[in-house]
Amino acid sequence: MRFQLSLLLAALALPLYAHGRVTSKYVTSSDGAQIYAQAAGAKNRPHMVLIHGLSHSAAIFDELFKDTGLASKAYVVAYDLRGSGRSTMPGSIEGHASSLYAADYAAVAKAFGLVKPLFVGFSLGGAVASDILEHIVPNPLSGIVYMAAFPAIAVIPDLATPFVLGLAAGLTEQSNVTLSKSMSVDYIKGLFADPATIPFSIITAWTGGTALQSPNETVFATSRPQNTTNIIAAGKAGLPVVLLQGRSDRSVQTQKLKAFLGGWFTNFSVNWVDNGFHALFYDNRTYVENAVLKFAKTIQ
Repeated sequence: MRFQLSLLLAALALPLYAHGRVTSKYVTSSDGAQIYAQAAGAKNRPHMVLIHGLSHSAAIFDELFKDTGLASKAYVVAYDLRGSGRSTMPGSIEGHASSLYAADYAAVAKAFGLVKPLFVGFSLGGAVASDILEHIVPNPLSGIVYMAAFPAIAVIPDLATPFVLGLAAGLTEQSNVTLSKSMSVDYIKGLFADPATIPFSIITAWTGGTALQSPNETVFATSRPQNTTNIIAAGKAGLPVVLLQGRSDRSVQTQKLKAFLGGWFTNFSVNWVDNGFHALFYDNRTYVENAVLKFAKTIQ
């Protein structure tokens, strides 16, 4: 009996990344905001931080956290941005200050022991790299993967497609509930190559996730001021950056995004995904995981 108890205690003492387990916690940011974050994988492997897109949460990366996912070959951390998912809803534009987005990252990085992680930003999540580099010196990132992502808030109108810009009115609608719900469904379905083949549980979970963000928070998240001086300087100094981009993406203007990033970064490459849409990490998971891991090993 005592021997069995010893074995049980030893098992409980194993690192939290063992057996594919995911550890999660709330971390406190500089303004007191509670930021939900989760991690999986071994710390002696490449460090990565995954940032979700508009109205999503870290839950969209659940497949990457499984035993067969990215976390099996890297130390992966993801968190819900303020105003999204399980994190604090600030309720004001001041609560979405660029410096606070950087502080959220710093709190998560400290809590999980991230060391020069590779930043992997999906869609609007890509803009968070600009916040981090603007307010944290020296640069804490080893490189950036823009996964069909916008590099800054201000460039969204220039780089987004008419399809996604048309949905914005619905996502910020407060008086017409029917329109808001309809647009949320269209927004989620538009992320995939063939929504009809996506499990109903995924469609409903991702759509339900958008309901956690109020229209006001959506407005704040997509209109907050940013300064991109430092990220442009880092790009000119050789910060490694890769764009993972689906050729059939309905959310971003692919060639314009490529040209824009090429103007910011000198150490820049594009990894085109044939028949890829917006949610590359779901539709093209294996391809994306291999590309991210290859890039991470090159720069780390």
